[in-house]
Amino acid sequence: MKKFICLVCLLSIASYCSAQKIPSAYKQYFGNCCNLKKTSIRSFLEIDGYYVLSFIDTESNTGTVSDTNQYKIIFYENGLCVSGWAVYVKTIKDVYTEIERIINNGSKDWFYKTAAWGKYEIRNDTIVTRNIIYGTLIRPVNVWEVRYKIVNRTTIVQIDEKKLVRTGKHGVQQTEKNDAVYFQANFVPLQTIPVSDYSWLRRQKCDASD
Repeated sequence: MKKFICLVCLLSIASYCSAQKIPSAYKQYFGNCCNLKKTSIRSFLEIDGYYVLSFIDTESNTGTVSDTNQYKIIFYENGLCVSGWAVYVKTIKDVYTEIERIINNGSKDWFYKTAAWGKYEIRNDTIVTRNIIYGTLIRPVNVWEVRYKIVNRTTIVQIDEKKLVRTGKHGVQQTEKNDAVYFQANFVPLQTIPVSDYSWLRRQKCDASD
């Protein structure tokens, strides 16, 4: 049994170390990552830093309210975004330490392999993001779509979230996430942010059509 558990762990690590590819069912949401184009996001938001988003989740089957949750998101001018990093880091000082570690480690840092990387679109006063967490042998790929309303240059608020569930080789079904109460997210400036070029999403091999 111990040998089996060790084997599973080793294979899971190996799956992260190997080239990560977007499953075919989700490519429609992440196309053209090899030839990214400059977006107009700076016309609407400050992006040289990150946004801290808080929400209260509710269990849909019981109505039980959980504790306030928090996550952080960085928007890049090239159309990429990243969230799901420093989830348990609360103070700004500790975030600075986390960012410094990522920058010092460069492309080898796990931030570029395990955070929720994705792309965004700007639709009038709304930012639509689609993020993906790469799966392993013991964890499926997770993909979801989130909409944020732009309040002002330093404030956004999450409107809703949909998990994109793979139903077949080439099909995806959208399902609503449990109800949640979202709070306005404020911008925290940084002198330097991690580069997006090291992201597994950015560095994957693209088709000729891209």
